[in-house]
Amino acid sequence: MPQLHLNGETLQVQKYACHLGHPIGNENVNKIACNNALRDIVWRTNYVMTKFGSCTADIRSFMFRTYCTSFYGSPLWRLSSFDLIGLYVTWRKCVRKIWNVSPRTHCRLLRHLVESNGVQYDLMSRFLSFYDSISKSNNECTRFCSLLCKSSRSAVAENRRMLLSNFNKRNLCEIQTPMLQKYFHCNEICKNEGDMLKELCLIRDKRLFIDFDVREIQLLIDLISTG
Repeated sequence: MPQLHLNGETLQVQKYACHLGHPIGNENVNKIACNNALRDIVWRTNYVMTKFGSCTADIRSFMFRTYCTSFYGSPLWRLSSFDLIGLYVTWRKCVRKIWNVSPRTHCRLLRHLVESNGVQYDLMSRFLSFYDSISKSNNECTRFCSLLCKSSRSAVAENRRMLLSNFNKRNLCEIQTPMLQKYFHCNEICKNEGDMLKELCLIRDKRLFIDFDVREIQLLIDLISTG
C-alpha cells in the first residue's frame, strides 16, 4: 500500500480502528467484537444481580433481556464463526446466574426461563432485520452496499449466503419470523420441563404461593434442572 502524506507528514497505517463502537480493519475484528460482547454481557449481568439481586427471578430475567443482551453491532459479525461459541456459553452461564439454578442446568431448559429462542436465534433475527432495512433504504449508496453483499467476502455477505443455504431460499426476504422460529423449535417435552422449572423457581422466590416446604421445592428444582 502506498504511503499517504498530509501537511508534509506521513500518515501511519492502522490495521485496526473502532468506529461507532464497532471494530473495523484487517485484524481479527470478529473475534474482538465477540470478546467485547462477552465482557459486556458479564458486566451487565453482574450489575443486574448487584442492584436487583433481592428481586424475584422473573424480574431479574426481564432486566437481563432488556439491558444485558443488546449485542450492539451484531449484524456485522460472522454468525458462522467459532468466535461466537464463547458468547453462547457465557449467555447460558448468565441465565443460570439470573435464575439462581445449578451450573449444571441443562442448556435446553434455559431459553424457556428467559422466554427466548436463544442467543443464536436473536443474532440471526437481528441480521435479517438489518439486511432488510439496508436493502429497502431510501439512500442509494446504502442500497448499493446491500447489492455488493451478494458477491463480496464481507461478514454480511457470508451471513447472507449461510442463511440462504440453511433455509434453502433464494432471497433473504423469504425467511420470515415463523420460519426462523420453526428452525429453533424444541419439542413439547422440553418446553413443559422448562415451564415447570420456571414455576418452581417462582415458588422458591415466593412469587407464586403453594404449600410446599422450601427444601422440597429446591429438591424438585435440582431434579428437573440436572436430572
